[in-house]
Amino acid sequence: MNFKLMNMKLLFALLIPAAIFFSGCGNPTDGNKDVKANADSVNLSGTLKVHGAMTLYPMMIKWGTVFMKDHPQAKLDIRSLHSEEALAELLSGETDIAMMSRKPSTAEVEKGLWYAAVAMDAVVPVISFDNPEIQPLVMHGITKEKLKEVFAGKIQNWGQISGRSSKVPVKVYALSDSAGTSATWSQFLGLESLSGKATRVQTATEMISHLTSENGAIGYCSIMDAYDLQSGFRKAGLYILPLDYNANGTIEDAEQYYDKFVLVSNAVMTGKMPTPPARELYLVTKGKPQTDLAKAFITWVLTIGQNYMPPMGYINITPQSANASVETIK
Repeated sequence: MNFKLMNMKLLFALLIPAAIFFSGCGNPTDGNKDVKANADSVNLSGTLKVHGAMTLYPMMIKWGTVFMKDHPQAKLDIRSLHSEEALAELLSGETDIAMMSRKPSTAEVEKGLWYAAVAMDAVVPVISFDNPEIQPLVMHGITKEKLKEVFAGKIQNWGQISGRSSKVPVKVYALSDSAGTSATWSQFLGLESLSGKATRVQTATEMISHLTSENGAIGYCSIMDAYDLQSGFRKAGLYILPLDYNANGTIEDAEQYYDKFVLVSNAVMTGKMPTPPARELYLVTKGKPQTDLAKAFITWVLTIGQNYMPPMGYINITPQSANASVETIK
């Protein structure tokens, strides 16, 4: 099946049709009044194409809806694509802004890309709550090196991970290579690519479906996909594998922050969780934003738009980072 067609069908089922225009009237929440006045000082009109990572897509839907309420003559065409596809569209001129769940590489920036971090999240290893080795894993976790062996295809059964006699086979799942989440996970593990033996899936939803139904499965996903944002707890049937960062064989208090979404969010914001697997999410343009609409929208996202993120399960970037990006737009 054509990938883009499949992706569009998924978006229709999850949220709204893949290409939707937002319009209306209203006022944004309180925020930087100078920024709002600057954005309102021009007659914003036209269409802005914003395509890219599913990780950032739900937040972009919210941002687009709110922003368009104050600018009824402007429209946002928001679509979900893997980061690599969005980047290709950006470079070919098919889209105005790419959403990326990884930082553009040095080589990509040298092609004339401008980028700004607009949100934060983290990628975590996930397994089934019914995993037969879950008790020792809760206490001892898994080291980064052992996790690297798993995703390099060198681990055959869960006994090799827990140090016990379990022969339950390890079934590794990985997202498509074109997903920025896979790039972040590979970077964290120090792998050029994930094992060719891994079963590839296209979405985090598909990944979690396998993990919750197969007790020997292991994969990875964004924290936004691992938690029920209404309750703040892990999704039913899912367990986040705790990482033993200092490799001392024990999950200490400083490493145990996966029970609730608020705890892992705080770990990301305070730097308790290293980067990666904590990561920034980006908006990318071909060259510095040029149109009034692009400048105003990205500035709004970096300022007033930050107010909408926590209820959506996203983590705010620092004010210093936001201000630095805004300055480059002027």
